[in-house]
Formats: sequence, structure tokens, C-alpha cells
Amino acid sequence: MAKRSKRVLGLKLVAGLLAMSLVAAACGSSNPGSSTAVGASSTTTVASTTSGSNAGTTATTTTAKDNSPAESTQVDLTRTIKGAKSGGTLRLGLEAEADGLNPTVNRFAAAAYQMGYTVFEPLFAWGANGEPTPYLAESGTPSDDGMSYTVRLRPNITFTDGTPLNADAIITNFEAQIADPVISLAIKPVLNLDKPIEKIDDLTVQLNMSMPNKQFNTALIGQLGMPASPKWLAAAKDDQSLNQLPVGTGPFMIKSRTQDSVTKFVRNPDWWQTRDNGTQVYLDAIEFYPNTDSQTSAGQLIGGDLDGFHTTNPDAIATIRDEGDAFIRIEDDQGDESFAMMNTAKPPFDDIRVRQAITFATPRQNYIKFAGAGILREADTMFTPESPWDNTS
Repeated sequence: MAKRSKRVLGLKLVAGLLAMSLVAAACGSSNPGSSTAVGASSTTTVASTTSGSNAGTTATTTTAKDNSPAESTQVDLTRTIKGAKSGGTLRLGLEAEADGLNPTVNRFAAAAYQMGYTVFEPLFAWGANGEPTPYLAESGTPSDDGMSYTVRLRPNITFTDGTPLNADAIITNFEAQIADPVISLAIKPVLNLDKPIEKIDDLTVQLNMSMPNKQFNTALIGQLGMPASPKWLAAAKDDQSLNQLPVGTGPFMIKSRTQDSVTKFVRNPDWWQTRDNGTQVYLDAIEFYPNTDSQTSAGQLIGGDLDGFHTTNPDAIATIRDEGDAFIRIEDDQGDESFAMMNTAKPPFDDIRVRQAITFATPRQNYIKFAGAGILREADTMFTPESPWDNTS
């Protein structure tokens, strides 16, 4: 039985007084091979209790565990927020920039997800019960043998350029992901590449698996399940600068983007959820400001130049903690661990003695003490002690 001590936690601050129907998902990755875990990153949502340029309502954040049923059920998309006021611009700080906002070719980490989910919506989303539930999809059903997964889309949804969200659009997105040399690494091992996707009817596709998989809907919550306009994808293939100007179905539309400076989104007046469910987008606009110096972002939040930010920087986290009740702060260290990876297929790391030597020579406790600043917890496994999947105690 492994002994658990302090886990290395890093925080992301995503802050703001917002009341909008926008579901944000954290990114994660899983890579095979030998690794030495030194810590785990966490996601922190921090919101100012003073409105700044915003409408003065507090955001709700939904988190869920990584489990799923064999068949997805419908998620209730109707949400109202008592006392919410319309208008205002939410200014959020990011701790990094994204290389682009095209889910079929760009690498979506935390910054890309936070910006991307203003424009794009997933086929499935984590429900309040901790299960993946249909979002842009109307239903998701695995075959009895798990070798295919059928997705049916909600009707009458269009991208903001007027292109319909239909089976052809989903096929175009998957074909683009399969063709990309990096994005394909996440999907090629899962799909039957002889016939990965089939059109059943105008709103239904069947995804064919390379091996039984009744939980494929969990893969359609993140980047792989964020459909973009086929018209835009075709244009971006010819002009890669358009990868910075995404076109989706979401509650906001891109207004402008200057990398390493600011990316601005404005409300989508024709959002399908407002039409179908009466769900309101309360903000007029959202602006994202990347800054790799999270201490600077913390100062901007305190000074009122930002309404919120995310960070994995322990010093910035401590700074915000010191502000007490001035901010709403959500801290979560159940995200990815920080670790070093070794290529065990080639010398010298194909020799277990070398890997052991590196492990024994790593001053882990010194790292945690110095880099963790009393904030981070040590990670001995991929699960925190509080996780229902932790079996070390």
C-alpha cells in the first residue's frame, strides 16, 4: 500500500462575475511510457466580488467525475440565474497563449479551451450527475458489441456563418482531425480507419471503433467533439491565418484576435439555446488577455484591470488567497500531474537501471518545497486521496 503525502497542486484561475450559459471543460492528456510524477496541476476559478466592467453576477461551475453510462441521456439545457443582469464585458487573464483556435489542427490546452468554448460547443458535456450527456448531440448510443457508436444531432442548429450543423459537418470535422499529423494521434488508435465514420441520415452518424468502446462519448466532450463550420475549415485550409478566427455554434462569436495581446468575443444574437430554451447569454462580450507572468495577472485582478484569471503558479495563488473574501476562489488539484517522461524505446532509458538512477537522483522533496511554495501537494498516483478511484489507502 503506497504512502500518500502532500500532493503537488497548481492552480488555474478563471475568474469573473459572469452569468452566461457557457460550459467550460478542463483539458487533460494521457500518454503511455515511463514517467516520474512530481506533482499535479489543479484548476481554480476565481471571481471578483466587485463587478468592474461586468454585470455583477456570480458564475456557476459544474465539475464531474470521469465515468459514463453505456447510453447517454438528455441533459437539461434550460438554465436561469436569479438576479442576473444583461450587459458588460468580462475580462479574463490566461497564463498562456494558444497556437490557434481550430480544433481540427491546433493543440488545445487550457488557454485554447477557455477561448474555444465561447465559440464552440461539444457534442457531449459532463452532466450534473457526473455522466457525459448529449449537448449538440441529441443522443448517443453504442452498439451492443461496442464496435460502433451512433450520434444523432439536435435539429435546426447552424454555425454562425449560416452553415448547418448536420451529419456532413461532423464527417468533415472528423476527416480533418484524422488527416492532421498531431490531432490524429488522439483518434486514429480508437477508430476503424478503413471506415471510421458513416452517414446514417442527415442528422445521424455512426463512428466505427477499432476495438469495443461503449464510452466513446467521453472523447466527444473535449477537442475531438467540438464541431467547427465546414465552410470555415475549408477556408482555413487554404489560409492558415483563419485558424485564429474560429466559427462555431456557441453563445459568442470571434470579434478580433491579436496573439499574445488580446482575443475578443461578442455575443451571438442567434444562439440556438436562446431560441429553443430561452437560455440567455448575459454578457455582451468576453476578452482574454494572455500573460505568462501570473503574478502580474494577480495584480491586475486586484487592481481591477481583470475580472478574473487562471493560473498554476503557486505564488499567484498565494497572492489571491491573501486577499481573503475579496474574490471567489475555486481550487482543484485533480487535474494532470506535472511529470518528466522518458523514451523507454531507445537508449539509455530502455535500461531500467538508468531510469531508476534518474528517479533516485531526483530531489523530489526539494522540488516540492521550492516550487510548491506550500501550495502544491505531492502526487504518487494519477488520483488524489479524495478521488473515488484512489485505492492507495
